[in-house]
Amino acid sequence: MTPQVKDAVQQTLAHGRQIAHVHSVGGGCINKAWQLTLDDQSKVFVKEPNGKVLADHFQVEADGLNALAKPQCIRIPNVLGLTQTAENMPLLILEHIPTGSQGMDFQTTLGKQLATLHRKTTQQQYGWQGDNLLGATPQSNRWSDDWVDFVRRHRLGYQFKLARRNGHVDSQFMDTAQRLLDRLDTLLDCDEPACLLHGDLWAGNVMCDDAGNPVLVDPGVYYGQREADLAMTHLFGGFTPEFYQAYHDTWPLPDGTMQRQRVYMLYHLLNHLNLFGRGYFGQCNSLMHELLAA
Repeated sequence: MTPQVKDAVQQTLAHGRQIAHVHSVGGGCINKAWQLTLDDQSKVFVKEPNGKVLADHFQVEADGLNALAKPQCIRIPNVLGLTQTAENMPLLILEHIPTGSQGMDFQTTLGKQLATLHRKTTQQQYGWQGDNLLGATPQSNRWSDDWVDFVRRHRLGYQFKLARRNGHVDSQFMDTAQRLLDRLDTLLDCDEPACLLHGDLWAGNVMCDDAGNPVLVDPGVYYGQREADLAMTHLFGGFTPEFYQAYHDTWPLPDGTMQRQRVYMLYHLLNHLNLFGRGYFGQCNSLMHELLAA
């Protein structure tokens, strides 16, 4: 942590508390992360961008965390402050949450709490009050009254264009992509309201606190159909049958849910194609053809 970052955080902390110790935490390729111990032995968690930043880089994340926390369905880190260095580098100061071990009922609790969050936060429009990030990829969240149009323009369509611009795909891939976009009205034929979504719900963004409770971190929040959140949970492991059963028992999913979730899985796989390269090309291409053949 540079002296400039330390000074900015120090000035933001209330009651004149001093930073006694700084510990680097793995923050990935997007942000640097720090655990700070203060002179009263309390701790805070600080995020600092690792390179280029969007305008309002952390403001939109803070707004998303606050929105997820408001219905009090599942634990979310408290936002303690937003500040910036003298060089205008934004910083996000969060509650430090000690980690614990998952108990036997952790996945069941997580499923119930996620379903309750979705059910308590419905509205008519899809999108969010600002663009945010999915990994390091800008995520467009312009408001829309039509879910299929939102997915076509701001989710799959955006990722397809980005993949072409990045040189990861060929004309044949893009022809298949256009056929899929043209069929979304049929593939996503489901009349459900917009729910507040975490937006990047893989196992790495689920913590267990020291009391054994689920905690959601690092969101890419927006309002969308809830199956989009669940789709991400199927891609990289970490969620058990107990999680899905508890979710379904709390708010049953409509018929045909897995077919629609596969469309939303494609969005995340395309994002990985754009972030990490052609190692994901075959998986994206195969899934598109499977969806068109369904």
